[in-house]
Amino acid sequence: MMKATAVLGVLLAAATATAQEKVVLRFYGEAGCPPCQAMIVGPLNETLYAPGLWDILDYQYIPFGNAFFITPQCGGEQGYNSTQRLCWDNLCGGSGNPPPSDCFSGNPVCQHGPQECYGNIVEVCLKNMTGNDPQLYQPFVLCWEGENELKNSSFNSCAEKTNIDVQKLNACAASPANRALLLDAARETANLRPAHQGTPWVLINGKDLSNTNDMLKEVCKAYTGTPPAGCHKFN
Repeated sequence: MMKATAVLGVLLAAATATAQEKVVLRFYGEAGCPPCQAMIVGPLNETLYAPGLWDILDYQYIPFGNAFFITPQCGGEQGYNSTQRLCWDNLCGGSGNPPPSDCFSGNPVCQHGPQECYGNIVEVCLKNMTGNDPQLYQPFVLCWEGENELKNSSFNSCAEKTNIDVQKLNACAASPANRALLLDAARETANLRPAHQGTPWVLINGKDLSNTNDMLKEVCKAYTGTPPAGCHKFN
């Protein structure tokens, strides 16, 4: 019995060490954003699908980006304005004080208009449907965002290609229940400190990545375990 307990302890310790070694990669973006799309099909795709990289990554995509909600203090009724977005971010984000009650009320104002707002809803629904498993949701994101325009035709074809239940995804996107999912993404984005300066905004172990073209290199550099094959060229 003692021997079995000792073996179990070793296995648990190894599992804990592996979890601690994972590199935390966070991508704060928005649907239909051209720079985000370029990064999704370029450096992000290269990083995620380099041999062995999924095994060392704790990756999530948070689709809200530069959107904000209209408030009396910051405005926004006339449409998207970056100054008002920054005002909202400072007012409603991670200042340490409870945000005003109207910080997350009404509909969001999106940088690229209603199509982006709809795309963000689709992508938070997608994440929820897949249990926030990036290996399940990222193929659809890559396919849909890779089309440059968020068209219904590509939506359907990408769902089929990536084994996503299109009826279930549409039902979530059309349901009021999606609001809670979107607000989670909005709050996580607003609470970033230092605040995000634009999109795409990428953090590696909590530090912003100044040049997204260096993503794979910087992830490999941040990993403290035995490098996977996808990192060997940086050794």
